[in-house]
Amino acid sequence: MARYINADELKNYIKDQLVATVPIPASHTPTYGETNIMEQIDAVPTVRVGLKTGHWIKNYGGKYVCSNCGMDALFDNTTCMVASRYCPSCGMWMCEPIVDLTERQDEQG
Repeated sequence: MARYINADELKNYIKDQLVATVPIPASHTPTYGETNIMEQIDAVPTVRVGLKTGHWIKNYGGKYVCSNCGMDALFDNTTCMVASRYCPSCGMWMCEPIVDLTERQDEQG
């Protein structure tokens, strides 16, 4: 799975780590290596990250399945399924409302 980072946060982290390990006087002029690493970070191509979201589907058997991959939710320490915030199989963020197919069947009667 790809890991996306905030380039500005990374540059600040590097600066903070550099200051934490080597005391730098206020009059310090950055060396080529110090500025080059920051320029290299800025030169890395960016990607658009669209956050995909999903939902749990409560099926006719009373199981919760992922809307993305169709895998079952996990069980807690009993026989109850847990509609967690993330699918344990594909990692989809489950922020959308649960779709209860059993309610739809009752409405159709």
